[in-house]
Amino acid sequence: MSKFIGLLHCFSKNNLIECLIDKLKCKVSDKFSYPVVPKIATIDETIDILINEKKSICRFGDGELNLINGKSIPFQTFDNKLQARLIEVLSSTDNQVLIGIPAIAFYSVSNVSDMNKSFWQKKGKRFRKVLLPYIDINRQYYPAEVTLAYSYYKNYNMETYFAKFRRIWNNKDIVIITGETVFNKITCNIFDNACSIEYIYGSGSDAYAEYDKLLAKALCIDKNKLIIAILGPTAKPLCYDLAIRGYQALDLGHIAKSYDFYRKNLNPNDNNAKFFCPD
Repeated sequence: MSKFIGLLHCFSKNNLIECLIDKLKCKVSDKFSYPVVPKIATIDETIDILINEKKSICRFGDGELNLINGKSIPFQTFDNKLQARLIEVLSSTDNQVLIGIPAIAFYSVSNVSDMNKSFWQKKGKRFRKVLLPYIDINRQYYPAEVTLAYSYYKNYNMETYFAKFRRIWNNKDIVIITGETVFNKITCNIFDNACSIEYIYGSGSDAYAEYDKLLAKALCIDKNKLIIAILGPTAKPLCYDLAIRGYQALDLGHIAKSYDFYRKNLNPNDNNAKFFCPD
């Protein structure tokens, strides 16, 4: 009887599904729905678009959602202006910009690593509350995890995944905007199949303080070159501002470190602090 009363209490809060998981400790299936579920493409579909179409991408993971929610993260102090820009980008309806949101916050995938599954089962509800006011349920979104397959999934064809990712910049001239020390410890560079690589360096932490300077440098880049930003939350408004000016700009987060770990046969989940710590 007490369980029944508890479930009725949850239902009054329009939260019956969450309550069933928490109260009855149901095992989450491969896919399950919430009252509002956005359309999120697969990783393969997302990479195909980046290969075949001159579209940009901005990805929102837990770090960006914490900043939107008014919290600092290890490599970016909370900033009101950055918060406003993140909300602007997340809310964008520009068809040239793919908006990445955490698919795992809405869909549970059976082969997600134990560490990541545990994190999102505990934190997913909070992050959904941050996301939902700013997204359009009828709009197509893309998985923020597109750059993190190596650390997210237990069973995944990583050789095919990374080979396909490298096709995005194969034989192209690229410019990488990144923290000044990000590539210091990377020996297997995922971008080594590009025709040419230039680097623009920003700070490894609190990079948003340099935003105007970084954008000014980026706007001097030839529009025929592909721009890749590995710069934490600052990459989101940067790629967006470049995209609306006619550039193809990709916010690719941990892709370089993921590839390096893969080639060195290091498991990100066994080296979590090293993998996700600020560079």
